[in-house]
Amino acid sequence: ITNLALGAAVYYSDDSFAETGEVWTVEGTAAYTFHTVGPFTPTISGVLGHVEGDDPAYLAFNGFDSYTYWNVGLALAVEKLTFDFRYWDTDGAENAVSTTESFTCNRDYCGERFVFSATVALP
Repeated sequence: ITNLALGAAVYYSDDSFAETGEVWTVEGTAAYTFHTVGPFTPTISGVLGHVEGDDPAYLAFNGFDSYTYWNVGLALAVEKLTFDFRYWDTDGAENAVSTTESFTCNRDYCGERFVFSATVALP
């Protein structure tokens, strides 16, 4: 299938944010670009990733030692402009081990989101 793009990545940090120790992330991506409709070239895409913290400091900082995140969206490209409409979510808040929300989730990073972005490709 010529219009389908698949990808995978593995990320590792030996000392994650705020000195919370080792963190592994595994991520997969998929995108399919459709034929042009009027002036737009539509693409649907998504990401599925999993983060695993191996250090007790990671658990203490976040309130959870692993979480899964994902997003799915539609991008509409017209000439050098791209408009992206995307839904993001994670199960981070559901994995918290304490009865109070974690440090990270208190900053509202764990909740679902609908995000719109516009980008311009410069020469």
